[in-house]
Amino acid sequence: MIAPEFIYKSVSGHRFKTDSLHDRPLIIANSCGCGGDKKSTQAFLDIKETYKDQIYALRLDSGIDKINDWNIDMNEDFIKDAYDKFRQAYCSRICYIIGENRRVLDKFEIADWKSFLPKYLSDN
Repeated sequence: MIAPEFIYKSVSGHRFKTDSLHDRPLIIANSCGCGGDKKSTQAFLDIKETYKDQIYALRLDSGIDKINDWNIDMNEDFIKDAYDKFRQAYCSRICYIIGENRRVLDKFEIADWKSFLPKYLSDN
């Protein structure tokens, strides 16, 4: 399946098009801060630290307190397109790995990233 493109605005206010993120794999990580869940946020941070410059990683959540260009607040009306394509549920912890050819390679629960991502990426 080919991953749909979308335009997003990060919580720091910058707008990007996902079509500019195809020179390395893209991880679209849903995390869920509601109810005090910190594991999904930590998993996203661990993914970014482990794979650093090998990937792009976008975090989708609501009420995000970490300000940078890789976090997308799903409460923003502007993000409806991304929400419809990759979230579809207020509390979601599903992640997608999209290859450089825009193909969806896999989807997995964010907490299971250590068993899924090594199939596709090197942790050097």
